[in-house]
Formats: sequence, structure tokens, C-alpha cells
Amino acid sequence: MQLSLQSYFSPAKLNLFFRIMNKRSDGYHEIASLYQAIDFGDTLTVELAEVDRLTCDDPRIPCDERNLARKALNLFRHKTGLDTFHVRCNIEKKVPIEAGLGGGSSNAATMLYACNQLAGHPASLAQLALWAGEIGSDPAFFFSSGSAYCTGRGEVFSDQPIRTENIFHPKETWIAKPTFGLSTPQVYKAARPEFFEQRDPLAVLHSFIQESPIFFNDLEEPAFRLCPDLRAVKTALQDAGFTSVVMTGSGSAFICIGLSSPPQIPGLSFTQVGPHQRDPLGWYPFPKRLSID
Repeated sequence: MQLSLQSYFSPAKLNLFFRIMNKRSDGYHEIASLYQAIDFGDTLTVELAEVDRLTCDDPRIPCDERNLARKALNLFRHKTGLDTFHVRCNIEKKVPIEAGLGGGSSNAATMLYACNQLAGHPASLAQLALWAGEIGSDPAFFFSSGSAYCTGRGEVFSDQPIRTENIFHPKETWIAKPTFGLSTPQVYKAARPEFFEQRDPLAVLHSFIQESPIFFNDLEEPAFRLCPDLRAVKTALQDAGFTSVVMTGSGSAFICIGLSSPPQIPGLSFTQVGPHQRDPLGWYPFPKRLSID
């Protein structure tokens, strides 16, 4: 086993398009979405220990069994049969909660990867990705290359040859986060897939591969009904001059493209972001540049 303390970058993700196909018999929604990891995220510091201990610098984040990173640790122990395997982990949180950025899911995937490293690699990356799907809909994505077409409830992914530098417009891509968040279960509960525009997700995926991207998110409509202020946020961002504004995931954050500096809009914080890819032989490297709040 590897004994030294290790730090891991835990990237956030964006949904460049998000299509809700239908509601399944198991209560989940069938989706089709292009996910992209970004160079903005949390840091997990993990080391072997005699007993489990999870801490976080954000007091709003529960560190008990509700935390997805702790769920990942428990699942790793169960899958590998390593009953005496324990770790101490601290999460340095930057990704806001209830934003649609996948912070908790990324923490879970990062924990699985870290545990596997510390335990001497008892599982393959493919196995870890499969296990991640048992934790939630998004964790499996983080075992992709960083650009992936995701289907099912989000846990089925295929890497995509997206030339992200021609989509993200370097230094002109921002996350705009309102002061309030949105509950993912509530947004999905309010979704009515039969009324969404019947876009062909494979055709939309092709638009990104051909570098003529079609940004959209079916969850905007239910999110705006739940929180009318969010519609006003999108309008303000469009009026500020961004050429593309789309909510990511179940919100409340927006992807904004087209301005080299963020506008001053009350109640909004801006973070400059870029695409980030996983090391084919390992995990996501720490970004070379820091994000700007």
C-alpha cells in the first residue's frame, strides 16, 4: 500500500447541452448530455489512517454518511473486501453547492480513485467507473477523458473528440453563480419531458464536434418555474453582452461565453473557467492557472 499523504484535484463539470428524454419507470429521467470537466474544482487530501475521518472547510457540507465522498469510501471497501482499509480525508471546497456543477459527484469519483491508489490498485479504472454509477448519476463521468456524451441517468458515458479550445473561447468563458441555489430533486420533479422541444441529441452532439455548438438545457424551463428570479438572471447575462448563456445541470449556475471580463451584476459572482482533461494514465492534474472569483 502507498503510505504517503496525497492531494487530488476534484474538477467541476459543465453540461454543454442537456436533453431530458423521458421519465423512467424507476423514477429517474433518461438524459442525453455533453459533459465537460473544467479547471475549477475542489482539492481532496487523502491518507491512510486507523479509522475513517472526513473533514471539510465548508461548514455547510455534511461529513457524515450523507457525503458522497464518504459513500464512495464505503463502497470501495465493500467492493474490494478490504474491511480494514481506512482513510483520513479533507475536502477543500471551492465548487458551490446547488449550482449544477457536480461538486459532490466529483468528490465521490476522486475519493474512489484516491482509495484505489492508496490500496495498491486493486481495481481498474473501468471498474471504478462502474462502481461510481452506484453512488449517483454523475460520478462515473469523471472517469472519462473529461469530454463525454452521457446517457442513461448520466452514468453511461462515451469519450468525445471535442476540440474544446474552439468552443470555450479562451479567457471568454465564465460561470455565473447567483447567491441562491436550486434543489436537484425539485427541478427534476418539476420537469415535463413531453413538453420539451424534441431535439435529436446526437445531432446536437455533432454540432459540437463540428465546432458549431448548439447550447441548451431542458432543465431551464422547470428551474425558471420554480425560481422566476433565475429567468431574470439569464436575461441580465444576455443583456450584458454574452453570446451564449445556458444553465448547467439543474442550476443555479450559468455557463457564459463571449466576454473577456465579467459584467457587474448585483447578486452574481463570476469564475473564469476553461476545459480540463483527465490524464490518460491517472487522474486530473491540478490546473496551471487558478480560477478567478
